[in-house]
Amino acid sequence: MNHRDNGAPDGLVHISSLIVHVQPEYLSAVRARVEDLGGEISAEDPSGKLIVVIETADESGVTGFADTLRNMEGVFLTNLVFHSIDDPSADLDANSDATLGPARETNPSIVELGS
Repeated sequence: MNHRDNGAPDGLVHISSLIVHVQPEYLSAVRARVEDLGGEISAEDPSGKLIVVIETADESGVTGFADTLRNMEGVFLTNLVFHSIDDPSADLDANSDATLGPARETNPSIVELGS
């Protein structure tokens, strides 16, 4: 994922993660679709759980991605568990080790796959 080239007219980047519940026999098909759509799978459980990270230009990209997965055969549900808006063009604080601009967390959550 290259958030600096996401085509956002305002330069903002929407970084989101979703948990996707899938029938186990459909995991490979859903995994392939996530990758085709430019998402990244950061964790997977063979029981049918995927943690997916995406970067989009706006909120509609987030909902569109989730809707595409939700409408796939074998997908039970998709839940947004994290959403942050980043401005990579923002000036960095001189005392910061960060490589990206400040982010505003709008829905942070911790997800544990084993649960």
